[in-house]
Amino acid sequence: MTRTPFVLAACLVALAPAAAVAAPQAQPFDPSAQWRPTEFPFESGFIPASGPLRVNVGAAAFQEALIEMTGDANYDFETTMLDYAGDEDGGLFRNRLGAEVTVTIAINFAGIETEFEIGLWDIAEDAELVFDPYVLPGNPVRPITVAESIGPFQLVEQPFMVLGFDGVLEVDYEFEVPGISFAGTRIDLDDAEGEGDISVSHAVENEQQAVLFADAEPRGTVAPWAQMHGVFSSALVLHVYPTVTVNLGGVPFTIGPFDVAIDYPVLTDEPVPFDDRPLQYDVPALPDPEPEPTTDGGADESGGADESGGADESGGDGATTEGGADDSTGPGEGTGGSAGFAGENADGCGCTSSRQSDLGGLLLGAFVALGARRRRRRVA
Repeated sequence: MTRTPFVLAACLVALAPAAAVAAPQAQPFDPSAQWRPTEFPFESGFIPASGPLRVNVGAAAFQEALIEMTGDANYDFETTMLDYAGDEDGGLFRNRLGAEVTVTIAINFAGIETEFEIGLWDIAEDAELVFDPYVLPGNPVRPITVAESIGPFQLVEQPFMVLGFDGVLEVDYEFEVPGISFAGTRIDLDDAEGEGDISVSHAVENEQQAVLFADAEPRGTVAPWAQMHGVFSSALVLHVYPTVTVNLGGVPFTIGPFDVAIDYPVLTDEPVPFDDRPLQYDVPALPDPEPEPTTDGGADESGGADESGGADESGGDGATTEGGADDSTGPGEGTGGSAGFAGENADGCGCTSSRQSDLGGLLLGAFVALGARRRRRRVA
């Protein structure tokens, strides 16, 4: 009786659920790209076309774009499902708008004609915003767009003197940004080498897709590559406002301010050059297989019942010796548990055998249930 609680506890442990499969794994997926969508030279020509004082604006203009996103690629080995979830405010969309500016002044007065270039000044302003990645179709803020005016600001106020003429050059500038936008189009997942056929593409925000790693080995790793794809559009203008004042014959003469508009090339749905990003997932181990359920004493004890039949063989006509009666009783006691479990011998040895049979049935049922529940899981 003192062993009964221990046996019952062992049965409860055996009937406990199998260990849970590993939780979904999150790997950082942080695509980024930095490039110059536009870079070009510009000359305004002399303004005005004629007169004693004229000005020409030259520039080497550029636009530099930066897109950075943070988030996770989540994979579940149990369901074989993959999805991408961007971090809240985890995206940065920055556009550096700039130019190197020079100004050439032409003077034609009292028979004196001259042209001279002044300065080389840098203009650089940022138009940016933060957003929730990955702005795939279905994201309510797609496309993200920067639309604003930057300035006006003073670039330079510089005095000069040439051929006895003194003057002052003033230059202001302003960026007009009708819209610079970005939209994600899809995320591709490639094979382990990053150069094979595409396994799957995600083209909807927070979409789940089934991904099967055919070469996954338990306790090993799988290392696919993910690549972000998106498009970029841009329209902007740099306004340069030059003003020139020169003393001509002791009389101040001023031209400007002029609005010199430097139109950047309009871009529509240009591909963004994102690089592949490596991912790595740990393949979970398979659960240890459980031993097949057995009935250790049942078969042997039932065999003992056959031996009890051997007593009948010793006396086929039913005659027995006094010792034979004792011998038949002996095996009866030894096989009382089996006989009670099988229901063949009601005499046996009474309640003691019945309790042993019940416990044997409980243990057998527990191990059968354990064998059914702890089946081997397969990794896709």
